Amino acid sequence: MASEGLLPRRIRVWSAGCSTEEEPFSVAMFLLDHFSVENWEIEILATDISSRALARAENGMWPIEKSAELPDHYRKSYMLKGTGTFANLMKAAPELRARVKFQRLNLNTDPYHPGKFDLILCCNVLIYFDADSKKRALERMIRHLTPTGYLMLGHAETLNGVTDHLRTVGPTIYTTPTNAAGTRIFDRSRFSVPRTACGPCGSRS
Repeated sequence: MASEGLLPRRIRVWSAGCSTEEEPFSVAMFLLDHFSVENWEIEILATDISSRALARAENGMWPIEKSAELPDHYRKSYMLKGTGTFANLMKAAPELRARVKFQRLNLNTDPYHPGKFDLILCCNVLIYFDADSKKRALERMIRHLTPTGYLMLGHAETLNGVTDHLRTVGPTIYTTPTNAAGTRIFDRSRFSVPRTACGPCGSRS
């Protein structure tokens, strides 16, 4: 709808319980690869309860061996190869890091102030919650979906018996009842970027 001029040309994604930086940076690569930065504003919020995990995630660094898990065009376009004593590392390029913001958040207790999102990723997080905590966290997240937004859970998770405020459009993929597009535009396989992605770095990997 944004491409038709009906909505602002902005994409907002929330990686809830990101644990490491791999998921939000993988999404950033996908979006930058498919949407022109001249025409689209891309924002990704990554949250986790662990301050230590977030500090590590903000560095956007990986062992250089992880580059083998990335498609060549992602690696060449969005990764920087370490030099000198950092030759065994790679780092997310500035255009990726500029679009990913990290914030500490307890999904169950902290106030939510992240705004509305087109996509919320909460993969393999709710399996650690009891029934009441899961319902409470989901209801809070749902309130932050846009009217045409999507919620993606892990493959072992489901909303069955937890909430009736979303409808299924694919395995562990849900959207709002008002989203008429639904299954026509969302394909989970399009988001199957390998979830991997460093001091001083020099040339593109």
